[in-house]
Amino acid sequence: MKLTDMTPDPMTELLSIALDGELTDEQRERLAHLLKTDPEARRRYLDFMLLDSLLQEELGDESLVGLVDMMGGGTSESSDQPANPISQPAPRNWPARIAWALVGCAVVVLLGLLASHFFIAPRPSPLPPLQRESVLARARVVELDGQVELVSSKGDTRDLRVGDEVHAGESLRTIGDSSFAVIDFDKVGKFELNPGTQVRLVKNDTVDGPAKLFLSHGVLRTETRANAKQPLVVATPHAEILGTNAHFTCSSLSDTTWIEVEQGQAKVIRQADGRPMSVESGFKTVVNLDPAPPKSIAAPQFGQRPVFEILHCPSRTIAFTADGKSLLMAGTAGRFWRFDFDKNKESLIFEEKKLGTDRTLLSTDARLLAFAFESVIHLRSAGNMEPLPSIETRLKNVRAFALSPDGRRAAMIHQTPRDPRRVRVWNTSTGAEEVNLPSPVANLGALAFSRDGNLLAGGSSRGGVILWDLPRQEEIGRWEGMSSAVDMLAFSPEEKRLAAIVGSQIVFWDIASKQQIKRITEPGLEFRSLAFDPEGKIVAAGTASGELSLWNVSTWQKIATFKTDSRPITVLAFSPDGKSVAAATSRPIRIWRIPDEVR
Repeated sequence: MKLTDMTPDPMTELLSIALDGELTDEQRERLAHLLKTDPEARRRYLDFMLLDSLLQEELGDESLVGLVDMMGGGTSESSDQPANPISQPAPRNWPARIAWALVGCAVVVLLGLLASHFFIAPRPSPLPPLQRESVLARARVVELDGQVELVSSKGDTRDLRVGDEVHAGESLRTIGDSSFAVIDFDKVGKFELNPGTQVRLVKNDTVDGPAKLFLSHGVLRTETRANAKQPLVVATPHAEILGTNAHFTCSSLSDTTWIEVEQGQAKVIRQADGRPMSVESGFKTVVNLDPAPPKSIAAPQFGQRPVFEILHCPSRTIAFTADGKSLLMAGTAGRFWRFDFDKNKESLIFEEKKLGTDRTLLSTDARLLAFAFESVIHLRSAGNMEPLPSIETRLKNVRAFALSPDGRRAAMIHQTPRDPRRVRVWNTSTGAEEVNLPSPVANLGALAFSRDGNLLAGGSSRGGVILWDLPRQEEIGRWEGMSSAVDMLAFSPEEKRLAAIVGSQIVFWDIASKQQIKRITEPGLEFRSLAFDPEGKIVAAGTASGELSLWNVSTWQKIATFKTDSRPITVLAFSPDGKSVAAATSRPIRIWRIPDEVR
């Protein structure tokens, strides 16, 4: 049987065609496939390239006759005899041959790289810049406190840490009254999320598109960097806000969006009709889906700057000492701080991590510190941090915890399957349980003692308030039918009035007559904290957007407004002389002097 009767293998056939002329596109694809999938084919191809180069230099074009036979079984088409072996050329000058061989190897390496580029690795076809796919927005978490979650585009959740990245399509949400987060867009600016806020990063429309967030609900403060090439954009269900070299705060509520510009200028585009408007520094506007033209209104003047700023202690509760020379602060992880006004210095004076819990309270007279940890109320003297006898409550499902202003009583609301709602009160000196009453109002979540500790008020998430006389262990008042949850309660010092935060309102009742006497409403603001001054002449309220307002309770006129930052004010405290007020957010605590003319 002749060699010419054998069918050449695919690699030999392609190499033969390559010797005769240029490969077609289909043959190139076949060759590329063989080189990708067959290691033996790659070896033979490199041998072919090496020998081709050497023989071209040594013997000329005619020496290629019979090359395919050497590569693996092929023969010349013009003869039934094997081609002359290439090992029979005339002797040559060996130094010249070695030099030519080195040159040939270099050529083989170069050709191999070119072959891998054209045949093995497919080249992506470039697109014009305007047709490039949208890039994904990306931001980095630079600061956070409390519980902050990341929600993926698939709905999976995980807790965030400082340094984590957030990508387009992912959502970020802060959970709880003390949580906040700051995310940074490199070279553009940053966003600060208040508690109870959720945002989603939006994919840019173009490669050079702006950094954009969708604010579904909550309060978001935006700061752009100076000379940033791209604007920061906040979209809400009612508007789209663009800021360049500007600081502005957006509050997204169910029916409206509030935009307040602190610095620079913001461009607001209504979702309802696409109409734009500019909001200047010192102004704010309200946008909804009403087709009426939007209006810009002057923002309130926020009065003087705070006289003290305490930056390093995140506090759950604060209280002035009796002499007014210090502020005591109980924070997270069982930490307790003191700020000395004369030295303008804060110091950590106590830490017990095992007592770290959100249920940390300080009596209004700054004498008693209480930690509700698991089923035990741990007590310490706030003066020297000496431990006092603890109270074993045996309660696991605690919904609320309160301490009387003088520290004599501690109260809890708990629920169990057999006993769904009960109010329990203990004497902190003896540890004895003094009161154990059923609650006729469901879902109690807020508690407040009167100044002498004899009255206790409870607020419900279903819009009800109940009032107890503790010495007589009986209910003496009830108010129901409110449209929003009761989030916080406060007694006036003379125990004549009871105030409650009900959504965006502050409601006041007369305790003796059990009648409602006043309702304060601030559109677009959500109240988070409440306190009376020591004489009961002024009531202070802090909002989710960082505003602190004071009212005269005789005339019900607003007498002062201060601005902290965009973080919610969660705790308020007046100094013993009533001349100063302290406001605590998740991080800074600021203290203002109340002007004499408004006191």
